Amino acid sequence: MFKELQEMQAKRFAYKFCIPTFMLRKIKAIQPYNHFTNELASLFNVTYVFATERFVTLNPCYKS
Repeated sequence: MFKELQEMQAKRFAYKFCIPTFMLRKIKAIQPYNHFTNELASLFNVTYVFATERFVTLNPCYKS
């Protein structure tokens, strides 16, 4: 279980390091949100899946 905790903490750190919260909040979200996550992925040079997960962790109401 300790290893799982470390993995979870490492993932959380990676999300916050690659796409910092203060920068993400300054970017105005556009709809539809799949286009917004494409923009995030391009802007921060991360994958679409990574950008989507980061956006959903900050805005859980958009999880589909």
